Amino acid sequence: MKRNQIAFVLSVFLFTLIYSIVRYNIFSDVPWSDLPLFVMNKAISFSAIIFISIYIILEKKDHHELSIKIRKYATNLVFIHLTISLVIFTQIYYPKYFDGLKLSFLGQLSLLAGIISLGLINSIRHVKKVKPEYSTSLFSKYGTGILLILISLHLLLIGFPGWITPEKWQGCMPPITLLSFIVAVIPFFIKKKALPK
Repeated sequence: MKRNQIAFVLSVFLFTLIYSIVRYNIFSDVPWSDLPLFVMNKAISFSAIIFISIYIILEKKDHHELSIKIRKYATNLVFIHLTISLVIFTQIYYPKYFDGLKLSFLGQLSLLAGIISLGLINSIRHVKKVKPEYSTSLFSKYGTGILLILISLHLLLIGFPGWITPEKWQGCMPPITLLSFIVAVIPFFIKKKALPK
């Protein structure tokens, strides 16, 4: 990977990490002891969604070689996000997912959408690698769109109540779920590059 591409990837992650630290450790009451996993996980998930959206946009514009590189970063970050989430998945860190001692209905739907998203992005990666002829049919037309819908649903179900109460935003900074949602829907508004006649 070229230096400018590496610099871009690192810049994206650095931005999401600084945003997470400022919002949660500085303006909120999240202790600094939660930086290594809880706060870092927010930056990782935000970065993953940014890279997923960039990958899909690059695919639409027929920049296939670069999109593959970005997709690899996105996939790795999604797996890291899932692993960390499973390690710290308790009522203390994720109270919105629980109704008493049980997972809430919306929490279960959000988790299901997230888990299916992980399986889908991995399937897209596998199919395009093993059977590249499919990349211009089923998966390009529907797979990435479904992936974005599931990611958006995952974010919407668990984050929406906090999106419409800006007076409660820590440091007047929008929730990461809201920013991630906006990033996730951007590819829907990007037109696919027209094929030459």
